[in-house]
Amino acid sequence: MINKRGQITIFIVIAIVVVVAIIGYFLLKGSSIETRVNPEVQPVYDYMAECFQESLGESVVIIGIQGGYITIPEDYITTDISDIAYGYYLGSKTLPSKKVIEEEIGYYLEKKASTCADTADISGFEIQGKGGAVADVDISEEEIYATITYPLTINKGSSIYTLGSFSTDISVNLGKIYIVADEIVNKEIEDPENINLDYLKEQRYDIDVAMYSEDTIIYSITDSDSKINNISYMFRFANKLQ
Repeated sequence: MINKRGQITIFIVIAIVVVVAIIGYFLLKGSSIETRVNPEVQPVYDYMAECFQESLGESVVIIGIQGGYITIPEDYITTDISDIAYGYYLGSKTLPSKKVIEEEIGYYLEKKASTCADTADISGFEIQGKGGAVADVDISEEEIYATITYPLTINKGSSIYTLGSFSTDISVNLGKIYIVADEIVNKEIEDPENINLDYLKEQRYDIDVAMYSEDTIIYSITDSDSKINNISYMFRFANKLQ
């Protein structure tokens, strides 16, 4: 026989479960509404999503050839292709963290948002951006995901529509390549007098080591499995020796 206190406890537990279930339902329902695109403005969404995907590819290429940065820091070297930031500088690690690289890509996408909207030439639509864009970027081992929040007002005839969020991704092994680059720098710190060729040979990537000057090395990591516009992806950075 269950006493009253036990019955009350059971009712409370059941009530909590019901409330959680209801909240979960409306959260999921709300999420599905936010990601649904009105068919009337699907051409605009598709154009913006494609523009953001192209911009994401551009940013990842720049990140690769400039040592992890869109905006080059104060210490860098200059080559015929681009400026390159240091990953190692006189005994200290200066390679940007993965979080910083994500922020750099996000910054590029935010700056590109208004350009995407301004250059949209879709018959029957008038597009206007409202405020600045905010980009959230996540670099996994084999993919790069981006969500761009950029409110748009769209006029089509006498009707007014809004769009607010766009998602895109690109398949590039930047996360895996970054791990290799970071370990190269770590080994440089451990043994500044030598290049760990054994570690470089163990990697699945083509890693080129070139002398830029008497005290500066350029590492280039090329991945033939990751291609942007049919070109193998490359990540490079400079190391200034002590």
